Amino acid sequence: MSKQPRQRPPRRQIMRRGRPEDILDAWVKEAERRLRACKEGRVEALPTEEVFREVRPRRRREPRGR
Repeated sequence: MSKQPRQRPPRRQIMRRGRPEDILDAWVKEAERRLRACKEGRVEALPTEEVFREVRPRRRREPRGR
């Protein structure tokens, strides 16, 4: 008895690799899920930094000159 293969990879796998629009869509869905959980009282705080960390571009540090 084998399982049917999934049509799409799991959301976490899409977040790590895939087309940019799929990655962004997966992060938006994850953020909405966490927001619903927060509003329903299932979680106490919303870890926004963790949710959006991969979407925002990294800031480059300027070299310090003396």
